[in-house]
Amino acid sequence: MLSKKQEKWIKEGRGHGELADYKPWIKISDISSSGRSHRVFGHKTRRIHHLMSDLELATFLFLEWSPEITDIREQFPLKFDETLKIAESMQVKHPAMRGQIHVMTSDFYVVSSNKEVSQFVLQAKYSEELMKPRVIEKLEIERRYWNSKGIPWQLVTEKDIPIDIQNNIKWLYPEAREDSSLDAYDSLSFYAHELIPIP
Repeated sequence: MLSKKQEKWIKEGRGHGELADYKPWIKISDISSSGRSHRVFGHKTRRIHHLMSDLELATFLFLEWSPEITDIREQFPLKFDETLKIAESMQVKHPAMRGQIHVMTSDFYVVSSNKEVSQFVLQAKYSEELMKPRVIEKLEIERRYWNSKGIPWQLVTEKDIPIDIQNNIKWLYPEAREDSSLDAYDSLSFYAHELIPIP
């Protein structure tokens, strides 16, 4: 049912672990993103995060700078047997690639020190994408998945990102710069004295 590549990822332990030991389900090297991708060092997790767009980067920075957030796990996989059942109940097609099941992911699984909301999930989508019926179908599968587990799920668009963070990203990643990824030896702390303070 799954592709050989996805079966290999399962054996590699992708989608499992915490903090520095977590392995994202999808890495930048695995796919060609439609937007600019970023590899950024996270100070909370002490590892490189794989982010597939500027919006994911903006969301990550918002989480990284929040004192309540203790762990950020990007490209978090959903159990495909459960999403298959949800798609069937909705009478919609489950995401697939070349006739094989495609494991769905949430952009961020987040752990917080807030006792009222100790964990939650974020999916980052540009607002223009929400005009596409197929995108809405897949988001609804994801929403129902997390709802069944009692874990809060929220959609994030560029309209939800504080303007200070957006300006910081424009400073860090000029539009003219083609290669927008930071390699494993780079760290956001290098730029810290230049960044606009986030309240």
